[in-house]
Amino acid sequence: MVEALTLALEQQKALEAKDQEIAELAPKAAGLEILAEKDGELGIRDAGRELKVGQNRVRDMLFERRWACRQGRDIRPASYGLEHGYVRLVPRLYADKQTGQEKISDDFRITRKGIARLAEIFGVMEAGRVPFAKAKEPAPA
Repeated sequence: MVEALTLALEQQKALEAKDQEIAELAPKAAGLEILAEKDGELGIRDAGRELKVGQNRVRDMLFERRWACRQGRDIRPASYGLEHGYVRLVPRLYADKQTGQEKISDDFRITRKGIARLAEIFGVMEAGRVPFAKAKEPAPA
Protein backbone atom coordinates (compact mmCIF):
# COMPACT_ATOMS: atom_id res chain seq x y z
CA MET A 1 0.00 0.00 0.00
CA VAL A 2 2.82 2.39 0.91
CA GLU A 3 4.59 1.56 -2.35
CA ALA A 4 1.48 2.42 -4.35
CA LEU A 5 1.15 5.78 -2.60
CA THR A 6 4.85 6.51 -3.15
CA LEU A 7 4.52 5.62 -6.83
CA ALA A 8 1.43 7.83 -7.17
CA LEU A 9 3.26 10.72 -5.51
CA GLU A 10 6.24 10.34 -7.86
CA GLN A 11 3.93 10.26 -10.87
CA GLN A 12 2.13 13.38 -9.64
CA LYS A 13 5.46 15.23 -9.27
CA ALA A 14 6.52 14.15 -12.76
CA LEU A 15 3.18 15.32 -14.15
CA GLU A 16 3.53 18.71 -12.44
CA ALA A 17 7.06 19.09 -13.84
CA LYS A 18 5.78 18.34 -17.35
CA ASP A 19 2.94 20.85 -16.92
CA GLN A 20 5.43 23.50 -15.85
CA GLU A 21 7.66 22.74 -18.84
CA ILE A 22 4.68 22.97 -21.21
CA ALA A 23 3.70 26.32 -19.68
CA GLU A 24 7.24 27.62 -20.27
CA LEU A 25 7.46 26.36 -23.86
CA ALA A 26 3.98 27.41 -25.05
CA PRO A 27 4.86 31.12 -25.56
CA LYS A 28 8.05 30.16 -27.42
CA ALA A 29 6.12 27.86 -29.72
CA ALA A 30 3.57 30.59 -30.41
CA GLY A 31 6.40 33.00 -31.23
CA LEU A 32 7.93 30.52 -33.65
CA GLU A 33 4.59 30.06 -35.39
CA ILE A 34 4.27 33.82 -35.79
CA LEU A 35 7.79 34.02 -37.22
CA ALA A 36 7.11 31.20 -39.66
CA GLU A 37 3.91 32.84 -40.92
CA LYS A 38 5.43 36.26 -41.67
CA ASP A 39 6.13 37.07 -45.30
CA GLY A 40 9.56 37.88 -46.61
CA GLU A 41 13.08 36.71 -46.15
CA LEU A 42 15.97 38.14 -44.17
CA GLY A 43 19.66 38.43 -44.83
CA ILE A 44 22.18 36.89 -42.46
CA ARG A 45 22.74 40.12 -40.49
CA ASP A 46 19.01 40.76 -39.99
CA ALA A 47 18.40 37.11 -39.08
CA GLY A 48 21.12 37.37 -36.42
CA ARG A 49 19.46 40.46 -34.99
CA GLU A 50 16.01 38.87 -34.97
CA LEU A 51 17.27 35.67 -33.34
CA LYS A 52 19.46 37.69 -30.93
CA VAL A 53 22.52 35.51 -31.58
CA GLY A 54 24.54 37.67 -33.99
CA GLN A 55 25.33 37.30 -37.66
CA ASN A 56 28.49 35.25 -37.12
CA ARG A 57 26.65 32.48 -35.25
CA VAL A 58 23.93 32.44 -37.92
CA ARG A 59 26.50 32.26 -40.73
CA ASP A 60 28.46 29.51 -38.97
CA MET A 61 25.28 27.51 -38.37
CA LEU A 62 24.30 27.84 -42.05
CA PHE A 63 27.66 26.36 -43.07
CA GLU A 64 27.63 23.73 -40.31
CA ARG A 65 24.14 22.53 -41.27
CA ARG A 66 25.10 22.71 -44.95
CA TRP A 67 22.29 25.09 -45.82
CA ALA A 68 24.85 27.35 -47.49
CA CYS A 69 28.28 27.16 -49.10
CA ARG A 70 30.90 29.58 -50.37
CA GLN A 71 31.41 30.40 -54.03
CA GLY A 72 34.44 32.66 -54.03
CA ARG A 73 33.57 35.43 -51.57
CA ASP A 74 29.82 34.95 -51.99
CA ILE A 75 27.53 32.82 -49.88
CA ARG A 76 25.25 30.61 -51.95
CA PRO A 77 22.42 28.26 -50.97
CA ALA A 78 23.45 24.62 -50.80
CA SER A 79 21.14 21.92 -52.09
CA TYR A 80 19.93 20.89 -48.61
CA GLY A 81 18.85 24.42 -47.74
CA LEU A 82 17.11 24.86 -51.09
CA GLU A 83 15.34 21.49 -50.95
CA HIS A 84 13.92 22.18 -47.50
CA GLY A 85 13.00 25.80 -48.27
CA TYR A 86 15.31 27.26 -45.61
CA VAL A 87 17.31 29.56 -47.91
CA ARG A 88 17.08 31.02 -51.41
CA LEU A 89 18.57 33.59 -53.77
CA VAL A 90 16.59 36.75 -54.49
CA PRO A 91 17.41 38.84 -57.58
CA ARG A 92 18.34 42.45 -56.83
CA LEU A 93 18.67 45.40 -59.21
CA TYR A 94 21.50 47.85 -58.70
CA ALA A 95 23.12 50.67 -60.64
CA ASP A 96 26.72 50.03 -61.76
CA LYS A 97 28.97 52.68 -60.20
CA GLN A 98 31.08 53.21 -63.30
CA THR A 99 28.59 52.95 -66.15
CA GLY A 100 25.34 53.80 -64.41
CA GLN A 101 23.62 50.83 -66.07
CA GLU A 102 21.17 48.73 -64.12
CA LYS A 103 22.48 45.27 -63.37
CA ILE A 104 21.13 42.23 -61.59
CA SER A 105 22.79 40.34 -58.77
CA ASP A 106 21.57 37.68 -56.38
CA ASP A 107 21.13 38.22 -52.65
CA PHE A 108 21.31 35.30 -50.23
CA ARG A 109 18.20 35.18 -48.05
CA ILE A 110 16.97 33.01 -45.21
CA THR A 111 13.26 32.23 -45.53
CA ARG A 112 10.83 32.49 -42.63
CA LYS A 113 10.79 28.70 -42.49
CA GLY A 114 14.59 28.74 -42.16
CA ILE A 115 14.49 31.42 -39.46
CA ALA A 116 11.94 29.41 -37.49
CA ARG A 117 14.16 26.32 -37.80
CA LEU A 118 17.24 28.28 -36.71
CA ALA A 119 15.29 29.61 -33.72
CA GLU A 120 14.50 26.02 -32.73
CA ILE A 121 18.14 24.98 -33.13
CA PHE A 122 19.51 27.91 -31.14
CA GLY A 123 16.80 27.49 -28.49
CA VAL A 124 17.70 23.83 -28.03
CA MET A 125 21.42 24.65 -27.89
CA GLU A 126 20.85 27.31 -25.22
CA ALA A 127 18.92 24.78 -23.16
CA GLY A 128 22.05 22.62 -23.14
CA ARG A 129 20.76 19.86 -25.37
CA VAL A 130 22.28 18.81 -28.67
CA PRO A 131 19.70 18.99 -31.48
CA PHE A 132 18.78 15.61 -32.94
CA ALA A 133 21.10 13.71 -30.60
CA LYS A 134 19.95 10.21 -29.95
CA ALA A 135 18.85 9.58 -26.41
CA LYS A 136 21.06 7.19 -24.53
CA GLU A 137 19.45 3.83 -24.11
CA PRO A 138 19.24 2.58 -20.54
CA ALA A 139 21.79 -0.10 -19.69
CA PRO A 140 20.32 -3.57 -19.34
CA ALA A 141 19.70 -4.48 -15.73
